[in-house]
Amino acid sequence: MSQVINEILNQAPSRRMIWVVSLVAALVILSTAILLPVSTRSLPVVEAFLPMYAMAVILVEGMTAYFLAIQYCFTARPFMAALSGAYGFVVVMVVFQILVFPGVFTTAGLLNLGPQGAPWLWVIWHAGFPFFVLLALSFYAGRSAPLAREGASRRARALGTVLMFGPPAIGLLAILGVMIWGSALPVLIKGDSYSNIVDSFPTPVVLLLSLLALVGALVVTRLRDLLGLWLALALLAALGDVALTLFAEARYSVGWYAARVMSLASSSMVLGFLIWEISGLYRQLLDSHRRLEDRVTYDGLTQAYNRGYFTDHLRMAVVQSGQEGASLSLLMIDADNFKGYNDHQGHQKGDHCLVAIVGAIKKALRRAGDCVARYGGEEFVVVLPHANAQAAKMVADHIHHQIAQLEIPRYDGISSHVTVSIGIATFDGLSGPIDHEELIWRADAALYQAKHAGRNTSAVFDEGGSRPAP
Repeated sequence: MSQVINEILNQAPSRRMIWVVSLVAALVILSTAILLPVSTRSLPVVEAFLPMYAMAVILVEGMTAYFLAIQYCFTARPFMAALSGAYGFVVVMVVFQILVFPGVFTTAGLLNLGPQGAPWLWVIWHAGFPFFVLLALSFYAGRSAPLAREGASRRARALGTVLMFGPPAIGLLAILGVMIWGSALPVLIKGDSYSNIVDSFPTPVVLLLSLLALVGALVVTRLRDLLGLWLALALLAALGDVALTLFAEARYSVGWYAARVMSLASSSMVLGFLIWEISGLYRQLLDSHRRLEDRVTYDGLTQAYNRGYFTDHLRMAVVQSGQEGASLSLLMIDADNFKGYNDHQGHQKGDHCLVAIVGAIKKALRRAGDCVARYGGEEFVVVLPHANAQAAKMVADHIHHQIAQLEIPRYDGISSHVTVSIGIATFDGLSGPIDHEELIWRADAALYQAKHAGRNTSAVFDEGGSRPAP
């Protein structure tokens, strides 16, 4: 499983995917450039917008952190653990920012952080996320944690745990620091105005970290894989979010609303890729299941059902026949003198011959319930539900006709063309219970009678028949 996930994660982007990401990137850049000049324009206050936005970000970022943690569990890549930690950090910051934001739960916000609490949490959020992404990128080149030695495995798990849970813990400590020393922190906002933020030291720090994270993603991943491609796009949108928020200078302005939308878009991009990846894993799982089912059900050479499937199918058919009081017939088919054909023509032509025989048998079966299986070697069996001895004999004659039309030459002097012998056994469904093995024995005995009669013919089971010698 880890190998499959690594293959998907390291999959090179297709040309179509590159075009899609390029188009989205162009839309992010263009919309940011268009909105920046009008970002300070005031818009109506929609009080429900902020809690809805916060809940959406918490849900999306939380799912992203969770899926990345699952990726780490499967791949043991520290990069995944660190990236999960970065998104977990955002979840913690957004939860507390919405709690302390004035006017959401109370007029002054919860936790008594005052009017500067929400803006400082925003600064910590938008400085911390790119910082932790840069930390994650430092582990990008590492594929899997060293698992060869028990000690190394323990160290790798400890590192992954620290990278995954460290950032959210640091976020909680930062929130605690704001609660304790909030009154001593510089004033970032007056009323609804952000003018102090733009002129204060956090602005260049946040912008620089956001830009460094974007450049770092481009340089480190080189956009060689899908995750790197979508992570870079998410960081581009995050940079647009920061720029629009800072230039908006006030809450509920064009830039403020646009920044929230850009933030949500940034949150959704990596999650969208992870959901696409999980869908790919699901498709591969279904394909693997189908292939496994085929191996369990079908003969690899002839694509007829295999012996295991035949045994289960016949057992159920016998039970159903007894319950319904309906006839059931079984044909046992054997290629005549096939060992001589194989010895003379070679095993490769022998395989082609068996495939052709199965094709001819399938042509002779005209009902949906009829099935052919490879019983072993050059022997095949055909199950005919709701078919009495007369109907089964007609099917056997049709099989002889179809195989004769193949005209597969022998060149060994035994006969001019490949032929088959067929034994027929029928259960009428009314003469008392019968075991499926008994029906196989009867068809095998009838096949012996057909061979004893000169081959290239069919015989219906005779009560006086005996089992052929092994």
